[in-house]
Amino acid sequence: MDLESLLKPIKYTDEQILRYYTKITKKWEDKGHSRYSLSLICDLISPAMYVPSASYFYFVSPTILPFMFIVHSTSLALSLSGINSGDHSNMEEKDGKFTINQASHFYNKIGAARMPELIMGASFAGKGFYDIYNYFSNYHPPSLSDGINNLLLATSLISNASAWYIRDRDPKILDKAPFWKTAYENIKKNIESSIPQPIPGPIP
Repeated sequence: MDLESLLKPIKYTDEQILRYYTKITKKWEDKGHSRYSLSLICDLISPAMYVPSASYFYFVSPTILPFMFIVHSTSLALSLSGINSGDHSNMEEKDGKFTINQASHFYNKIGAARMPELIMGASFAGKGFYDIYNYFSNYHPPSLSDGINNLLLATSLISNASAWYIRDRDPKILDKAPFWKTAYENIKKNIESSIPQPIPGPIP
């Protein structure tokens, strides 16, 4: 099994998430707004939730949080730059030739962390809700502060990941069949193939 086969399910999952965000962004753009203004809202929510939780989690993971700060800062810079200068492209023209825009290429590499960040945010959200439930059900005081900080960090991660997905929206992806339809067609095909077909008998 090669690397491409291993990454295929990950790419497919990321594409389905991007499809969801593309629908949301399309509704926003249909109202005459820029997708960068929508991503900027997420980028402003992210540090507002990140700052109060960073000091709490720094003692737990002093290596991950600085990396998150770089990712969040880069995302914010891209949203502001997009609003000021318009769309971004991975290609730039020079002397009649198109070459890869190294800055945009680098930003996209950082943006590849969007799905892991989204999953991590969902995990922290689940942990946060559990901690708060534990506080009210068992009256465990430390669980309340743990739950609040987990939810703050979860909101920060999900907001930042959403900003990357919004900026990378791809209208062409809406032309493809959604996941549920593809799954339905595959199930239907498997069921039909498993039903025995009558074999016509010889004509006397």
